[in-house]
Amino acid sequence: MRQSAELAVAAPSVVAHRLTQMARAGMRPGPADHAEMQRMTTEKLMAFQQGWMAMWIEAMRWPWTIMSGGMGGLGSMTPWVRMASAGLTPVHRTATANARRLGRRQGR
Repeated sequence: MRQSAELAVAAPSVVAHRLTQMARAGMRPGPADHAEMQRMTTEKLMAFQQGWMAMWIEAMRWPWTIMSGGMGGLGSMTPWVRMASAGLTPVHRTATANARRLGRRQGR
């Protein structure tokens, strides 16, 4: 739950910082602008790929969880919550790190 709340705050903050940077750069982005845009693309792809992999790994654990009786019953959402959390972790980590980094940069 905390992870989702932090992501809900960090993601719009990062978007606002980057859109402002792009607007300031206008039609003539400098090297720093190009670097940030490249970073934005690369890190998004990386975070989502890592998230999908983490969810896949979590899903592969389900048969062992079922056999050990750790599912909490057939209607339990616990494995789904663990899988979603695993998938959000890399996205959360990237977005919150960017919010901190871009927030410091703005303060300069």
